[in-house]
Amino acid sequence: MLIAVVGLNGSGKDTVANYIATKFGYKHVSLSNIVRDIVREQGKDPSDRDNLNSIADEQRKLVGPNFLAKKALVNYSLKDKLVLSSFRHPAEIEVVKEKKGVVLRIDVPLEVRFARTALRKKQNPNTDHGSVEIEDFIEKEKRELSNPDKDKMQINEVLKLADFIIKNDSTLASLYKKIDNFMQILPVQE
Repeated sequence: MLIAVVGLNGSGKDTVANYIATKFGYKHVSLSNIVRDIVREQGKDPSDRDNLNSIADEQRKLVGPNFLAKKALVNYSLKDKLVLSSFRHPAEIEVVKEKKGVVLRIDVPLEVRFARTALRKKQNPNTDHGSVEIEDFIEKEKRELSNPDKDKMQINEVLKLADFIIKNDSTLASLYKKIDNFMQILPVQE
């Protein structure tokens, strides 16, 4: 079974993917970690969000907009249990759908997502999880949501391709219960 977890910055994508991996025996691969590896290989700082975005955009243009998903799924077979997170382009989701995967969207109000990313930034100032100014956070998000360049991030289009939606607007215990319910209704892959 293949699950793609999508959502905006600070929505809890990795929290959801890690929970699925731990509780249900899935392997978790973050597409952002694949980009971080490429950034390191190029001798740049992988903790800088702008570096990650520009390198990912550059690679999409050079290799194709679905290169991250293809790289993550290179050895995938239908008998595997894999959860992927951090999708930024609809072509990546198309690869998941071709492999009969399901797409789980995590929705969270803007103010909650901003508070989470600002807290991460304060806890680890050496990483660029986002701005501690809401105006900057909103501006960066606008650039990531859609772009006239088809090879750049198109997160709005990614979100539209979700098969299921979980609202992550309460406690962690509530989120885990919602994930448990989602896992019970997953279609069986043949």
